[in-house]
Amino acid sequence: LWLLRAKLEGFIEGLKSIQWAADRSFGFEAINSAVVRVTNGLAETLRNTQTGLLNWNVLGILAALIILIAAISLGA
Repeated sequence: LWLLRAKLEGFIEGLKSIQWAADRSFGFEAINSAVVRVTNGLAETLRNTQTGLLNWNVLGILAALIILIAAISLGA
């Protein structure tokens, strides 16, 4: 390997652009921040739909489960 290091220098120089992108998280941090912002915005919007009454929340969960089970059993 030591004898081939001169040939590998060009390859290493070619990887500098990938290193630049890797140092900036390949842009995933910007995507992650956008997803977090959208999710928080939707959560704040949906917050107004919550009654705070446990029995209504449980009824909604049970209704959703019944609809889901019915859809699965009908082959949807």
